[in-house]
Amino acid sequence: MLLQKKCKGCSNQKRCQDDLASWFFFVIGLIAIVAIRIVVFLDAVDPTWGKIAWYVGVIGFLFFFLYKYRISKNRSKVIEDHDLLRKMNDPRSLTADDYDHMRIILCSLTSFKDKANFAFIFIVSVLSLLWALYVDFIR
Repeated sequence: MLLQKKCKGCSNQKRCQDDLASWFFFVIGLIAIVAIRIVVFLDAVDPTWGKIAWYVGVIGFLFFFLYKYRISKNRSKVIEDHDLLRKMNDPRSLTADDYDHMRIILCSLTSFKDKANFAFIFIVSVLSLLWALYVDFIR
């Protein structure tokens, strides 16, 4: 189910829940996606609005990807600090704490927002491309 709670039944479910910051950056990412995709259209109406959309998109992506980088860096740090990759070769060496860390990492990788973000990027990009083709070659 699309909106089913992730990590249902996980002992770390509360720690894995999306916080306000993740939703904030998700929205910034969505705004940036739209802003970048509508530059061409706004530029045709008024170049000033095209530039504004470009700046909003680029600055939005800057913040969004810095946030995503920080998340990725934190995941990597947990893996390195707890030597999880080496321990995976010998599952008997994994402690209960190691399993908790792996649950948190795996849970964070199944985020609804990431899937929605990719779908939104794809859909808005296709619509942008179709509109641009229409404006440039059909109209």
